[in-house]
Amino acid sequence: MTFLQRIKYSVISIFVIFNCTFVHANENSDTCDNTIKKIETQTDIPNGLLHAIGKVESGRFLNNNNHVIWPWTVNHAGKSLFFNTKKQMEKYVLKNVMENDHNIDVGCMQINLKWHKNYFKKINDMFALEPNISYAASFLIQLKNRHGTWDKAIKHYHSSDPKKNKPYIEKVKSFWKNKETIQIVKNSKKTNNLKSNRVLISDIIQKTQPYLFERIDKVKFFRKIFAQNN
Repeated sequence: MTFLQRIKYSVISIFVIFNCTFVHANENSDTCDNTIKKIETQTDIPNGLLHAIGKVESGRFLNNNNHVIWPWTVNHAGKSLFFNTKKQMEKYVLKNVMENDHNIDVGCMQINLKWHKNYFKKINDMFALEPNISYAASFLIQLKNRHGTWDKAIKHYHSSDPKKNKPYIEKVKSFWKNKETIQIVKNSKKTNNLKSNRVLISDIIQKTQPYLFERIDKVKFFRKIFAQNN
């Protein structure tokens, strides 16, 4: 093979590798984004907030310089790891779980196994897009109800330590374009389409997060009793 032929094949090889990497990344680039937007419209979370949190939690730049929420992201021992496939991520996480290391954040919304795995039927559900994101949405709403404001909910989503959560909320707000004009949409004012979507998120929670669903069901029951007595 001549010198020119070697250069030719080298250029072709680089092109093929780059092109395959770009296509593969593009196949996953909007997976988290689209699912978050769909689930966000089914809740009372302010528009764009859940998406902004996702950007901070598992955002990465692709070859085309697009900043996307990457579904196969893991944070372990203070390092963010971006896997090419779900299978690779699962293999890494489950290997560490077998070694009794559960302090790992996984998926689009970086749900921590140590603190949240008991709300899922099985660990593998935490890797799936809709269960991961729907749980993050329900957890964020719980934090808002507990602490009183969305700002405090954002902080506690990350940490209860002010040294950690203050820089975190600033990052979230930098992605949250509508932060100054957000209005919470009441359930009664949602369209029929959004009401039908609520059934979807309830189904997801019931199927993959039975303990959380049971708590939600109890709240609905006692609200009904309270309404009847008044």
